Amino acid sequence: MPGYWNRPDETTDILRPAYSGALPWLHTGDIATMDEDGYFRIVDRKKDVILGAGGLNIYPREL
Repeated sequence: MPGYWNRPDETTDILRPAYSGALPWLHTGDIATMDEDGYFRIVDRKKDVILGAGGLNIYPREL
């Protein structure tokens, strides 16, 4: 994605450069663990609320 519409500060915060010539990393705010087989499991979020479209607040525990 090129970024958030009319939100350059938010875009800079979530799309961070990896290294020279590489595509940026997307920082979602999810916290995950990886098991010995290389599978990831999302266990928490850095923020307590996901701001959804139309002002809808989504709480991670509801997902």
